[in-house]
Amino acid sequence: MASGGDERASIAASSGNVAPTSNFGTFVPGEGLSSFEARRRLQEDGPNALTPPGRKGVLEILLAQSQSFIFAMTLLAALLSYQLGEHRKASILCGLVTFVIVANTLGEYSGQDAGAELAKMSSSKARVLRDGEEATVDAEELVVGDVVFVKAGEIIPADLVVLETAELRVVEAVLTGEAAEQTKSVDPVDKEATFPSNMLYSGTSIVAGAAKTEVIATGMRTQIGLIAKRMSSPAASTKGALSPIHRSVSTFGQFSAGLGLMAILSLTTLVTLTRYTGGSPCDAEDTKCLLLSGSTRGLIAAVALIPHGMPLVTTIMLRVAAAAMRKRNAVTMRITAVDYLAATSVICTDKTGTLTQGRMTVQRLVGFAKTSESPSRTSGDSNQSASSSCRCSKLSFYPLQGLEPTRGLFSEVDLTADVKAAMDKTGQSPSNLLRNNESADSSRGPPADVDGLLARAHLACGHLASTEARVWQDDGIWTSEGSLTEVALKVAAMKGGFSEENKLQTELETSLSVPFSSARKMSASVHRLPEDLSGFARAAGLVFPQGTTHLAVVVGAPDKFTSKLARMLKVTDGSLLVSAEPLSDSDRGRIEKANREIAKCALRSLLSAVKPLSEPQVKQLLTAASADARLDSLLTEDSSTDRGLCFLSLWGIFDPPRAAVPQSIQDCHAAGIRVVMITGDQVATAEAIGDLIGIHPPTSRGAVALCSELHQGMTPHLVSQSSERRLSRRASQSIEKAEQVMMQEELKRRTRFTLADQMHFVRDAGPNSDSGQGGARSSNRRLSVHDDRGKNDSHEAEYRSPEDLAQMTAMVNVWARAQPTDKVAIVESLASQGHIAAMTGDGVNDAPALTAASVGVSMGITGTAVAQKSADLVLMDDNFSSIVEAVKEGRIIYSNMQKYVTANMMIKVGEFACIATAIAAGLPLPITPVQQMYNLLTIHIALLMTLAFEPAEDYIMRVPPRKTKGDMIITKSMFFWRWLPHICLFPPVICGILAFGVHRNVGFVFSRQIQGSTVAGELDSGHTACEFAGVLSPDKNFIVDPAPFHCACTAYREGNSQVLDQWGHESAGGLAGVQLDNESLWTQTSGPWKDGRDPLLSHCTDAKGAEHYCWQSAGNATDGAQSPTRPILPTTASCATRGTRRSQALSFVTVQVCEIAVILTMRRHSLGFPHFFGNASFWFVASIVVGLLALAIKWQPLAAPLDLDELNTADLWMSLVCGFCLMAIMEVLKFRFTPALHRELGLDKDPEKPAPIRSRAPSVHGHRQEAIEESDSEEWDGEDREDPDHHNAKT
Repeated sequence: MASGGDERASIAASSGNVAPTSNFGTFVPGEGLSSFEARRRLQEDGPNALTPPGRKGVLEILLAQSQSFIFAMTLLAALLSYQLGEHRKASILCGLVTFVIVANTLGEYSGQDAGAELAKMSSSKARVLRDGEEATVDAEELVVGDVVFVKAGEIIPADLVVLETAELRVVEAVLTGEAAEQTKSVDPVDKEATFPSNMLYSGTSIVAGAAKTEVIATGMRTQIGLIAKRMSSPAASTKGALSPIHRSVSTFGQFSAGLGLMAILSLTTLVTLTRYTGGSPCDAEDTKCLLLSGSTRGLIAAVALIPHGMPLVTTIMLRVAAAAMRKRNAVTMRITAVDYLAATSVICTDKTGTLTQGRMTVQRLVGFAKTSESPSRTSGDSNQSASSSCRCSKLSFYPLQGLEPTRGLFSEVDLTADVKAAMDKTGQSPSNLLRNNESADSSRGPPADVDGLLARAHLACGHLASTEARVWQDDGIWTSEGSLTEVALKVAAMKGGFSEENKLQTELETSLSVPFSSARKMSASVHRLPEDLSGFARAAGLVFPQGTTHLAVVVGAPDKFTSKLARMLKVTDGSLLVSAEPLSDSDRGRIEKANREIAKCALRSLLSAVKPLSEPQVKQLLTAASADARLDSLLTEDSSTDRGLCFLSLWGIFDPPRAAVPQSIQDCHAAGIRVVMITGDQVATAEAIGDLIGIHPPTSRGAVALCSELHQGMTPHLVSQSSERRLSRRASQSIEKAEQVMMQEELKRRTRFTLADQMHFVRDAGPNSDSGQGGARSSNRRLSVHDDRGKNDSHEAEYRSPEDLAQMTAMVNVWARAQPTDKVAIVESLASQGHIAAMTGDGVNDAPALTAASVGVSMGITGTAVAQKSADLVLMDDNFSSIVEAVKEGRIIYSNMQKYVTANMMIKVGEFACIATAIAAGLPLPITPVQQMYNLLTIHIALLMTLAFEPAEDYIMRVPPRKTKGDMIITKSMFFWRWLPHICLFPPVICGILAFGVHRNVGFVFSRQIQGSTVAGELDSGHTACEFAGVLSPDKNFIVDPAPFHCACTAYREGNSQVLDQWGHESAGGLAGVQLDNESLWTQTSGPWKDGRDPLLSHCTDAKGAEHYCWQSAGNATDGAQSPTRPILPTTASCATRGTRRSQALSFVTVQVCEIAVILTMRRHSLGFPHFFGNASFWFVASIVVGLLALAIKWQPLAAPLDLDELNTADLWMSLVCGFCLMAIMEVLKFRFTPALHRELGLDKDPEKPAPIRSRAPSVHGHRQEAIEESDSEEWDGEDREDPDHHNAKT
């Protein structure tokens, strides 16, 4: 169209109604608005623009991310650490919390751009009639009542009603998700369309034709505006402030807080009751000091028990899973998607492009040919008699690979499961009709059998009928251009070898072609045949009557020209003679029956016929006045010749499922995950695809329903109340007619199938109630789709009550004719029943549901920017199977998180139990604070982190989704058969080896004996290892020295005992770091004690009557200050201190070895020996930890800061033996743990049996956040006590 005037003229001519332009009124059709009226309406209604959805602020997200109990406990632990003087530890804990919260906040804040992407889809300019003249204005200035001109290549700027049109075709995928073109007309003639065929919608695109229209809705009142409204609804999202695993971590934090409180109370009580003074300056009689010491020890233990690293480890594990998902073509946009996928119980998915290939493909071919003999086989036509001379050929393509022209065409009786398996494996099969036809080379003769002959004829004529389509391969990817139907025919022809490079030597007569139109529903093409027809006959298998120069190929809807068919093919001498036999009524009946069979399989049927033309007939066609006249001529039989329209084939076309989808859905059912298909397609097609992919669980047959049954009324209004009164009379009449057509079609659909008849509903007595009763709107309407309607969105559908929706969504697995808000209603209803639902989609229409679902999954190839920005996960290959793989990765990471938490708390509580046991037994502490910090870094964090890389357990996809309410990550079986045995075994092993080491290095066992005594004569009587001296204060209180003046230890070396008798030195006060390697320095004969105690000490009695050693030179000291010349031993270098340090080194090494062994056995829930060398990251980190430990034992610069001492080989072997024995015991306990875990998971009866799909009672009581979580009456109960058959109702 060269100009706007020419375009307007062509539109008017095509409609037969030239719009008047005499005045600039408001309600006269076709005249448009005056500028004054347009400005007034623009001021009243606002601009034609979408209101962007609100974005969460950084502070709001930051506060939501901080709502974890474990964060509060970690900050409290940091405060306590600071008060206790551990400033570095306090800084580390605060930094840890800050890092995790900020990282999660930034990740969520950056994913809120869907509203901006939605606004980008609007058209920028529009051509309108203003003041009787055509003008171009900004699309934002459009108002209701404006007359707008649209043409091919443009984006619809607002919701419009068609006034006049010229072959207008649009794609409404942004609203329906279906890529098929929709033909638009002045009257709503297409009754099968999702939206009325006389209306255009904002954001949709025009692919052909032009139209004159009137604006019926702008801005947020358009259909795409309703989508934007749902995306911005704060109540729509079923995602909580915290994801399930973060709620579980927070719940476990509360449990660990209880453990910390228990630690404070238990250690305070133990220290006070046992008068434990090990490592403290308290006297055994000083109760107040002991209470303070016990409380301090308890606080330190409580701080150590809190799993500070769990939030960080959780984030890292989720990142690890996200990286694994990326390798499987699933890219996480929000890290919490990994967690929600792990707990997903329902996957709601669209059909086109996700479950199916998104490409129309020929699946079936049916043809008939007359024969002069009885058929030897009927290709599956059981109703054909042996005496019949009409052969029926039923053929099927396999495999269906979208645009890829994989060659496989079989007779239906030959396409067995074995043949399919052979084609899947090798791509070859003896029964493949195309096996010997790698190309359409005319030098090859056609096949001898009827199926082969018809196959060649079908594909050759399919090639001729699709000359406008192109299919090519670019960098290994098949690409197409042209209408979906012609592309399907082109690909089928290419499978037979009819490619662009290998044509049939025909020439298309462009001037004689008849294009497809919505009125005709047919197309025709005329082709000049080569002068030598023998080559064409060999390639296509067709022979024509004498004098044939051209061939007409007519393709279209069967109901449009089945009655026009006049001739049949006949098999003659290995070829098919065109128009050789007349078509009888019985033949026509066979064709109609075959067409009905194709329709029952939810295939779109297409009829193709051929007509041989002579030169005079071609000349007659050239004189036809129009395309319709040419088509009438082709459809009319010439009684003077035998060149009537000859039936060739029926094509069954559909969008086939992806090859991996049926198995993936089986995997979902095995994992207890329900799959629900929500599509904008017809009920029959949706049901057929659902059956083909096995969407219904094997235990019961789910229902199939129309999405309109979710609505409270029969059908919504098409325009809002605010727009209705401003339309011209003609526009109002068109809308009213469209509403009547929609109502009639809806009544027909519900007559065929209605879900409401199968269940008892709690009716809402609203103004649009099905019962017809008026009344107030029910107050029990808590879903976001139940929001109050205003004048701008009064045309949006009203929905049933939450109870009704819950009953419907609990039993329906296939929803058809879905509109955008319907998907939101389904997802919210499932969430209200306790499900965690994932939703897939690729179009703008899916964005509200993607936002509302717990996990929104968008397509990476066909997905729009709006959908991808609304999603939590993007599938880079648009494949449903990738969702299943992502669910598996999510489950793997949760399983590994269970292992991490269990192992971490086993280690933490085990270390605490060792300390408590040592205090209760009066032993030295088995591990010092600095060793605990080192252990935290190497074992608790670094080594445990490698559990994130553990592979999946064998049963990971055969168990139902986990329960999320009250989930503490650790299950009952893990507590009783993993955690509890370790806590019972670990302290005796560590304390036992500590006692052995202390006795071997000091000669005593108990801390009080090793620490020494201030009472005179205790060492001489053999009750203690060391003795202390001091002075008396004026009030007769004994003030003890900081170090003993005499120690006598018995060390056992290689079976021999050695007594170390050490006495102090005058300079010992300055030798705090001196090691006792030079034994002669500390002997009694070499120092000031060569004459015994009497020259330096005297007996003194304190106020309590206890006898001590007092320094004679000090007299009665008033301040208790120690003289620097007192001959005492170094503070940290007596034989008792060094022997204790060596023993603690032995116990610490044993702790590390045993904890490494425990982590090793925690890697698998089953016996770990078959998987011993798996997970290379574990062995890498473990080797580093062991190397550092060996270095710390042997290298003094590293040993001194860690309070370690050199150990001999025997000590190291002892530690290794302890670790091995503990690991062996824990492995043996798996014989009890594994069955208990299987009982919890429902695998005890049949390990191969699929998990039951859990039912959730359709109750909607409680807050939305609680609706995500399943109720669980028993905190530790991981078993599913629900009846798996309860939730699936049979229809």
